[in-house]
Amino acid sequence: MNKKLVVIGLGVFIATAWPASSASRRSPSAPNGADFEAELVRCADVRVPSPLLNCGTDPLVRGEAEIKKQGDIEIAVVGAAPASAYDVVYRSLDASTELPLGKLTTNNSGDGVLRQRGFFPVGTTGAGTIVLKRDGQDQFLSGFDASNAEETQEFEAGLVRCSEVTQPASLASCGTDRLLMGKAEIEEEGEVEVTVVRAEPNQTYDVFYRSPDGSTQAPLGPLATNRAGNGRLKLPNFFLSEIGSGNIVLRRNGQDQFVTGFKVNQGGNGRGRGRGRG
Repeated sequence: MNKKLVVIGLGVFIATAWPASSASRRSPSAPNGADFEAELVRCADVRVPSPLLNCGTDPLVRGEAEIKKQGDIEIAVVGAAPASAYDVVYRSLDASTELPLGKLTTNNSGDGVLRQRGFFPVGTTGAGTIVLKRDGQDQFLSGFDASNAEETQEFEAGLVRCSEVTQPASLASCGTDRLLMGKAEIEEEGEVEVTVVRAEPNQTYDVFYRSPDGSTQAPLGPLATNRAGNGRLKLPNFFLSEIGSGNIVLRRNGQDQFVTGFKVNQGGNGRGRGRGRG
């Protein structure tokens, strides 16, 4: 992903991410934390891994959502419903739990920003989907949009151990595999890249793209690790011209081992002001 600048009526939202080729030059995420960065897509437009239910009809030109490793939240929309209020929640992988993140209010152009500094305290590990709701329906969700080759909207997140997730809820059926760091991306033109460092050595993980409610998952392929536990799966043009919402999951021995999410191991501007549930 390249650096993107979205200027809207209520402020400036800056999303900075690594170049698509960076996995070969850098660690995929750092042991001191992991970010979650995704585009917002219309619920009604999602087709991958499956269409969603209870979708609204609000417009959206563009949107972005981030949970930073410092615990900060930044969410922005452009061209949504004008002069409207959206309830923003962090929804668990099985859709059974929602953690309120705040309220995003748009101006007369449908642009708005929600910023929460230090929302999640140090030590928090989370996995799920960011959802913007209005009128009792899901309007926008974190995901990717590869339908427009000129303005591809991407998904990029750290991989975290399933067993360490506490927000918005702890997960069931988790394995115990180790992981130092990992990263998953759905990049330009629908390319998928998943990287793990110091997972279990000489093993094969089945990689899936799982729907926001956990009911459907699309197989992406196998990821094999070497004797150091390092491995990478790269799939060019896998989601070509498609719109999706969900999370990438790595499974082994019939259990979820790693999932896309975030990990707060650094105190940011909001040190000491964490408001996420412990």
